[in-house]
Amino acid sequence: MRKLNLSNFIKNKYLIISFLLLIVVILLFLFLPKRKIIQVDTTSPLPNSLSSSLVKPITITFVEELTSREKENLSIEINPSLEFSQQWIDNKTLNLTPKFVFKEKTTYNISIYFNQKPIYHWSFTSPYSSQVDPKEAAEIQGYLDPAGEAMKEAYQERPWLKSLPIQTKSYSIVYLASEQSIRVLMKIDVASSFSREEQILQIKSEVPEKLREIGVDLNKEKIYYTFTP
Repeated sequence: MRKLNLSNFIKNKYLIISFLLLIVVILLFLFLPKRKIIQVDTTSPLPNSLSSSLVKPITITFVEELTSREKENLSIEINPSLEFSQQWIDNKTLNLTPKFVFKEKTTYNISIYFNQKPIYHWSFTSPYSSQVDPKEAAEIQGYLDPAGEAMKEAYQERPWLKSLPIQTKSYSIVYLASEQSIRVLMKIDVASSFSREEQILQIKSEVPEKLREIGVDLNKEKIYYTFTP
């Protein structure tokens, strides 16, 4: 009888210990701080995309807000090498603003590290200068020629530059001093009743007349036609 009681006691003792251990595990799970996983939600430019700009910041948006310490433990690498400044728009959104323009038609690889461990990687390709918005093309010229010497010389040789850019619904005409050429950025209207080829022919018939009106010598100037997104 004593043996039986002793056996029951031992069993009950182990059951109580197991139960207490289970309670401790549950409490630890509930009240100990959970390890946060830093994750990227979206990026701009998008992964594997063709960017529409040579100067706009790279934007990274995280899934959750980051604390000040988490931000300090975050690092960014861009290849090919690019000088940039960091600016947090809010606790989830980080802008990487290039100090110089992106190189044309170049694939940039961006890697994000947290506590020196990689957490995200993506790449995008920069456009040609002829593919960007006309206003940005003028801004790019300021980056490449901050003193404006090239543009001063261009204005002396080509007084009609003061009449550019010309912008219509179908096209924009800009001058790139770095290439000494006129760029016509064509905008194809997919909703138009005219076909793509008809729209291109119409633009190429209008542009020379527009240029003659402002005094451009079409026999001396290089004119290139391209498409804008």
